Amino acid sequence: IVSEHDDFLRARADGVEPRVSASAGSAALEVATRVLDVLKCTKLGAPPAIMGIRKSA
Repeated sequence: IVSEHDDFLRARADGVEPRVSASAGSAALEVATRVLDVLKCTKLGAPPAIMGIRKSA
C-alpha cells in the first residue's frame, strides 16, 4: 500500500497515470483493513465472527 501511495504521488507530480487505479487501491486498502481487524480479534482471543467479520463467498 505504501508503494502504491508513493507511485500515485509520483504520477501526480509527473502528470502520468499511476500503475494502480483508484478503485484497485481502494480495494487493497479495504483488504488490509479487514486483515488488521481479524488480527486484532485473534490477538484478543475473540473469534472474527463476533466482531462482524465474515468470510467472502
